[in-house]
Amino acid sequence: MVPMPTKPPPKLAGPALAAVRVLLGRCTYDIFAAYWPRVPADSDSRAIADLFNSVPKHLATHRSGTLDWQNSHALEGDLATRYAA
Repeated sequence: MVPMPTKPPPKLAGPALAAVRVLLGRCTYDIFAAYWPRVPADSDSRAIADLFNSVPKHLATHRSGTLDWQNSHALEGDLATRYAA
């Protein structure tokens, strides 16, 4: 088992953090959105949870509906065609 970091790397502080974006597929989004916003304040994972919760999250999905996790945005259009090599 690989240990999970409990705090963001120091290089992701300040201005570098402003450049962080997360690209997720629907299954990963659903898993992350069910976990990270609910990490208790006294958890060893709170710092990394704060990072995940604060950065913009871009979701590749065909499903419509609202995205409840803060700073989450569905990517629109046919992404496979748009980004095909």
